[in-house]
Amino acid sequence: MFLIISWAHYIMYTLMVLALYYSALVIIYKQQLLRGFQTKSGDHNMFASINAPVEEANTIETPLSPQKSKVDNNNSLVHDLVDEIQAYTSAVGEDVEKEIILSGISMILKKYPTLENTHLQESIEELISVSCENNCSVYLSESEIRGLWQKAG
Repeated sequence: MFLIISWAHYIMYTLMVLALYYSALVIIYKQQLLRGFQTKSGDHNMFASINAPVEEANTIETPLSPQKSKVDNNNSLVHDLVDEIQAYTSAVGEDVEKEIILSGISMILKKYPTLENTHLQESIEELISVSCENNCSVYLSESEIRGLWQKAG
């Protein structure tokens, strides 16, 4: 039975099996992606939360909220802050003065006052330094980075 198979038939059957396999993967991925959108907060406008102030949206705590909720809240704040800083430094590029970059980062930090003086502050400062060096070719001293928090406050 398998003695009469040619290379052309072998390649054709292999490509057909691969096409079926990847089609199944795409279908499964699309289904999971659609399920993810359906299980979100029920808000059909994905961009509605962009204009919401971060302090109001992420720092509301009820008296009965557990400690884990506060940690999750900080983690989401840090994630949002990291995304904003990386997006800002990437968008600014290398042709902008240091003071403009510092004032822009200070404006971003104003949105996240709850992260100041936490155990995460040092990591955030390191991220700011590395992001500015890599994306903007600007080297910030420790005093300049600490000054960003003071400008924001």
